[in-house]
Amino acid sequence: MAKSAQEIVDLLVGFNASAPGSMDDILKDALQTLEMLWSSDQQAEVKDIAEKIADAARTDKWRIPIGETGVLDFLLDKVPDQGTGDSVVQTLRVIGNACVDCDENRDRVVASKKLLYLVSLLKEDNLIKFVVPAVFNVCVSCIPAQNQAYEAGFSTNIIDIIDSPRLEPVRGILGLMLKGLELLEASKNTTHSIRELPGAAVRLLNFITARESTLSLEEFTDCCTSLLAFLSYDEVQEALIREDKLHLLLNLLRCHLSRPVPPSDYYDEYFDAELIDEIRDQRSANYNTFAEIIANIALRPDAFTKYGPRTIVFDTLVNKWLRDFSQPQLQIVACLFIGNLACSDDHSVALAKEQPVLNGLADLVVQGVSLLGVSPTPSPGNIRPTSEPLQAVYQALSCLKNLSIPADNKRYVAATERLLESFLPKYWTAAALNQGVLPVALSLTRCLLTKCPENVEKIISPREDGKTIFQVFMEIWDVIEGRRAEWASDVVIAKNDVYRTVCAVFNVLFEPEDQDTKGNAYSFDVRVRFLQDHPKAAPFLGWMLEECKNDIMRAEVLFALHNMCKAAIKRPSALEHPAVRRTIATATLRALSSSPMTLVALADCIFGEGEGARLVESLARDEPIGHVPSNPDPEEVLLSDEDASLRLKRSSRELQIVISAWIVARIIVDRFPLLVDNIPQRDIFEGLVRLGGPKVRQC
Repeated sequence: MAKSAQEIVDLLVGFNASAPGSMDDILKDALQTLEMLWSSDQQAEVKDIAEKIADAARTDKWRIPIGETGVLDFLLDKVPDQGTGDSVVQTLRVIGNACVDCDENRDRVVASKKLLYLVSLLKEDNLIKFVVPAVFNVCVSCIPAQNQAYEAGFSTNIIDIIDSPRLEPVRGILGLMLKGLELLEASKNTTHSIRELPGAAVRLLNFITARESTLSLEEFTDCCTSLLAFLSYDEVQEALIREDKLHLLLNLLRCHLSRPVPPSDYYDEYFDAELIDEIRDQRSANYNTFAEIIANIALRPDAFTKYGPRTIVFDTLVNKWLRDFSQPQLQIVACLFIGNLACSDDHSVALAKEQPVLNGLADLVVQGVSLLGVSPTPSPGNIRPTSEPLQAVYQALSCLKNLSIPADNKRYVAATERLLESFLPKYWTAAALNQGVLPVALSLTRCLLTKCPENVEKIISPREDGKTIFQVFMEIWDVIEGRRAEWASDVVIAKNDVYRTVCAVFNVLFEPEDQDTKGNAYSFDVRVRFLQDHPKAAPFLGWMLEECKNDIMRAEVLFALHNMCKAAIKRPSALEHPAVRRTIATATLRALSSSPMTLVALADCIFGEGEGARLVESLARDEPIGHVPSNPDPEEVLLSDEDASLRLKRSSRELQIVISAWIVARIIVDRFPLLVDNIPQRDIFEGLVRLGGPKVRQC
């Protein structure tokens, strides 16, 4: 016989785990009583029992029995018939509490297909604060439930509530509503449609912008987090551009950064240390997401048209944020946006013509010298920089690098605030203080010098102190080597840019030119002066060939040496004095024969890694050469037209043979026989040509 409603309530309230009987027995009795009460339409008693079951479900030990005994299935089945009164409120509480950390019960709710009805109850104002937690608890970690809730219109209903007067009575669960949105919208592994996302995101953005001043710090942070979850979708970013709302997003970021956060030890009836730390962590994550989304928008095909020069967004970023030294976080976002706008040569050239862009970026780099404590003669008590100014300078240098890629921009960027002559050298010499900025400063230097004679001329011309900027640049190598253990991976990046910058200078100076042009006579003088002012530069090329293990780097060194050889063997002309060719030839030979390991590296380019040492040793001793790999690997031949790395190796091999042949045939024998006595490796060069020729022909 079924127990009365009061008996069931008393059993649930007074349950003792150590007493006779079990939860299963009590719940089975409760189910029997619920069925009896339902059949006799005693809704008040059904509500009383459901309330006590919901209270019990707060404890995890009750949740699985509530599902296994059929109580949850019974209430799910009857929920559409309970109306919108107190009875359905308690049923919603049972559903929500029973699904906390309980996948079995979540699966039961999904199987019942009642989520559609539960979401529809959001239209009832008195049920919002019960439906939201119930649906949220069902959807946590349950993708099928997320799909059902989304298709039922949960997100749309939540946005409707937030963006209306209906929010005020349920303001206390705004954070939970936003978490529900994030759960459904930011879950990339769901299969639901995203057709409604753009409109919902724009409405949420409008709401936050309009209500920003009335939202608490926690509410505002939660709203921004949810909005950013929406904005991770391409479709939403497209809608943001289409409806011209990016300026609102920028304003929102500014407000996000300007909101003060209490210190960690602050305490009142609302804040405690744990909540403050949680908000601080979330704000930091939000800023990173804001920056990423805004930077990504700048990469979109129509971004330059929408947000290029003479637009509200461009004016905000360039004329306000970029120059706001009190907000380095805003400067970082401005640099990221401008750098991404310059994603094509045409756009980059157009941006470089906007003087506020170059001036703003250059000012940030100039100010960075003092902000980051990188002045060669820092004032007493100079304080090391915080990470945010450091990142702002880093991003400004990166942005200038992007703008320096087109040939038309290089001299303008270098000339702005005399960056190349006055300020970049200060970043090179400050490597010990600021290794994080050094790699990008070196990379910008390389970009400014590549194929730009005007900028190369600036760095190789003596200053008032008699030194050249390039001499200062070469000194950075000792600093990098001295910090090898401390800097770890940064060393590789910095060294590679030093390699490539040196090669860029040599390639500009020794690039083949038309001998009949007047400009070529000037280049002869520059070459001689360069080699005389920088006696270590040419041997450094040879040392680079030994050190470089990267095929691309090695190919760049070989190309520079190739151009030097061509300059050394030019036919005499009225514009070229023999001493010029002798200077170049001597420097080239020093570069290639200053160390046995350089010759080993050259041989490796021809015969493959590891073969060079054995061949050079045999040639130096004038010993018979044993087996030499004369046939390329069959796979190398097969892939030579498809694999870029193999093509690069072949090109390096050919360059090396040409260099060696010119040295033997033109520099040593034909032109400068007096140098032969100073080249004990002549036999080695001849051997490389003799043995390497067939190798090149066969590949």
